[in-house]
Amino acid sequence: MISRRHALVMGAKGVAALMASVTALPACRTSAIGVPDSSSGLAGSKRVDWTVFLESLAAMAQQQFSSDWDQQSHVRDVQALMELLELDEAHFDALYDGYSSSMGGFPELNSIHETEHFEVATVEFDAGDSIPLHNHPDMTGVIQCLVGAVRVEAFNLLDEPSADGKLKLKRVNDAVLRPGDFSTLTVASGNIHALVAEEHTALLDVFTPPYNKERKRRYRWYGRSEKPIEGSDVFEAWTL
Repeated sequence: MISRRHALVMGAKGVAALMASVTALPACRTSAIGVPDSSSGLAGSKRVDWTVFLESLAAMAQQQFSSDWDQQSHVRDVQALMELLELDEAHFDALYDGYSSSMGGFPELNSIHETEHFEVATVEFDAGDSIPLHNHPDMTGVIQCLVGAVRVEAFNLLDEPSADGKLKLKRVNDAVLRPGDFSTLTVASGNIHALVAEEHTALLDVFTPPYNKERKRRYRWYGRSEKPIEGSDVFEAWTL
């Protein structure tokens, strides 16, 4: 029987092979030390190790302090960088080793690198595990599936209430992520989402900026109606 750890390692190797086969990414300007310009992609870049990965993320995260920060470009660049991350066996074991089961079971979340500007986290699910609807206040996020299959539903919170005075959420994405697939969120798009694992699943997440005391205060869990309003992709919702 293949253990969960063996599945993680095998999955990482598969993702690494998949990403190594990518021959073209959007054009990119780089700094003198090879850190990608956050306004463009990573074409022609070599695979990066963990140290370079974190250094590049740190440089990208500085753009959040710019008055003209383009969050959609940022999540695209972070995704392109994650596609280049070298996921060899030793590194992957280290990333997913030592889970503390702090939530009392799966899904297990582990912050593996956090600064005041960005965070890298791992999430591991057993089949059927879920993370209900929740938001990421004033944050961007990039989710990479490394192993398994997880359904991600993403929503935008609409300004106007429903006829019953409830919140309204418009579904903007409903997809199953498999190894090599990504899901992204910004403040304006897909910021409220829910995840349900169809099988044992491992994810790698990058959030810019990370949760802090103020953003945690505005973190919310949501419930929503089972059926959309009048056959649209808009649902009544409420905070829990």
